[in-house]
Amino acid sequence: MLALRSTEVEVVGITCTHGNIGVDLVEGNVCAIADAVGAPAGLRVWVGADRPLVQARDKDATEWHGADGLGGTGLGARGGA
Repeated sequence: MLALRSTEVEVVGITCTHGNIGVDLVEGNVCAIADAVGAPAGLRVWVGADRPLVQARDKDATEWHGADGLGGTGLGARGGA
């Protein structure tokens, strides 16, 4: 978020992967947060792995991060780029 607001760097894209929630929600959350901090129009978001690469996990972290992955902050996922 700091880099997106900086005049000293040019952010040309953001990557995201599966983590605390599924990658489908992660992608939308990245887009929503980028919009909220005033990222330039056309900023690309690339989606990476949709599951852990080494050790499978049976559970996500929605009990900690909420069903939306953002702790119910209201930003919500607006869908992928």
